[in-house]
Amino acid sequence: MAIVSEKGKYVRIDVEFWLDKDGSIHLVYDDGKGPGEFFHTTVNDREVSKRGHPNLFNHLKTVLQKHDKWNE
Repeated sequence: MAIVSEKGKYVRIDVEFWLDKDGSIHLVYDDGKGPGEFFHTTVNDREVSKRGHPNLFNHLKTVLQKHDKWNE
């Protein structure tokens, strides 16, 4: 469920993310289109990749490491 600010410009959503065995991080959230409908994308640390975003990847990696979820 999204939380939308009344005065600001933000939307808050719950995002789930995890490290996949191929080294990418998967991100999923409920896009509100209906039961079982989710937005799903990936990000990796390779700048030349279509899904490459080293900065975001490293931030998400830090969160996963902090919670002991990096090597599962």
